[in-house]
Amino acid sequence: MDSLVRIGGRLAPQAPVACLAAPGTDRGRRLTLGPGRRRQLVKGRERVYFEHFWNDFAADQTKSVPEADRRIYATAYARGDGMRAGFEYFKAFEQDAKDFAAFSARKLDMPFLVLTGEKASGTFLIDQARMVATNVSGTVVKGSGHWLMEEAPDQVLPAIVAFLT
Repeated sequence: MDSLVRIGGRLAPQAPVACLAAPGTDRGRRLTLGPGRRRQLVKGRERVYFEHFWNDFAADQTKSVPEADRRIYATAYARGDGMRAGFEYFKAFEQDAKDFAAFSARKLDMPFLVLTGEKASGTFLIDQARMVATNVSGTVVKGSGHWLMEEAPDQVLPAIVAFLT
């Protein structure tokens, strides 16, 4: 079990990671509005809320999340309590920081892949992964922002295939 990582509720021997934000680092930001208030502010404006991320986190907005996908995501998040989980993720950052510190006391030794956008975080996520793992392969995806699969599939897919084979 020492060399396994939990991915989506399952244990896996390798951890391909497209985006890792370690709570408690200088990149973590605390949202000051309560989760109910944040949901109230976004309700009915989910598409506007996500447009910021889809556009501003892309190196090139024309290669960001496609319009058809944007409609699907906005519709899904507009349902019932669709935004709650995302806001709860940020609400948990303080506890996550404590957990991260405890978990990082013993470094992971399984192969660990980090792909990160050149115009997003550069080497930051690779450096961060090396804080918790000894066998890190890191690639900065040239010309990409946060949306690696949309912006640079020709670089991302071969890197993942090479890592898994």
